[in-house]
This record gives sequence, structure tokens and C-alpha cells, in this order.
Amino acid sequence: PFSLKKPRFDQSTYWGRVRHFVSMNDPRLVFLSSTQIQKAADLLASYKAGKIGPRVTNAELWKARKVYEAVYHPDLGEKIPLPFRMSFFVFASVPICAGMVLATPT
Repeated sequence: PFSLKKPRFDQSTYWGRVRHFVSMNDPRLVFLSSTQIQKAADLLASYKAGKIGPRVTNAELWKARKVYEAVYHPDLGEKIPLPFRMSFFVFASVPICAGMVLATPT
């Protein structure tokens, strides 16, 4: 069942932590539009207010929470700029690592 307070995956196990980390680093989150991000935030706000319809599934709520947690700072509640989000890690680190590997030795 969906929860705003508990993590989706069991954090007391190694694989639960791995699944959580992989979920937060999902590169597909980089390509979300502002509209999709706002819809996720609105859905979670509606859930908090107890105003969601019966057709909203747990899967939709978990996806909205994943999007929200990937985009918004947990303490400040502000949007994190795209290059600094964990989902952008792959796109930022691959060129850096490739450059280090391909650089000529000094």
C-alpha cells in the first residue's frame, strides 16, 4: 500500500536500498516535462488533503512520489535544477569518466 512516510522498498535490506537508489537515479526522470512534474506534485497534494478519486491506483501514487522526490529538495521543497538532480548523474558522469579514461597519461 502507498505511504507518504514509509519508503517503497525495505531500507533494512541491501536489495531494498539498491532498489531505492536505482529508482532515484532513473535517467528517464530527466525527460519529464514541467507539466508531468506539476501533475505529480498536485496528485500528492490531493492525497495529503484526502481529495483523490477512487480511480487513482497505488502505482500512480508511487510514481508521483518518485517524480516528486527526484525533482524537489526534501527540506526546502524547491525544485532542484536539472544538472544537480540524481537522475542526471548518468548524463553528467559519463563524459567526465570517459574523459579521464581517454586522457593521455602525463
